[in-house]
Amino acid sequence: MNVTFENKQGEKLAGVLLIPKDCKLVILMCHGFASDKNRSTYVGLQERLANHTIGRFRFEFSRH
Repeated sequence: MNVTFENKQGEKLAGVLLIPKDCKLVILMCHGFASDKNRSTYVGLQERLANHTIGRFRFEFSRH
């Protein structure tokens, strides 16, 4: 599910939230300075976790 939310500066940030059935844990996936939420590393990890009951949330930091 694509989500948007505002940071303290009022900027709209985008994220991807996946919560499987029977979820008991959610992992917050934070990218590095020169990266973004859609980098293959994070998308691949999210896909590998899909077979488990682990929720995943990856989002875009502000560019400021």
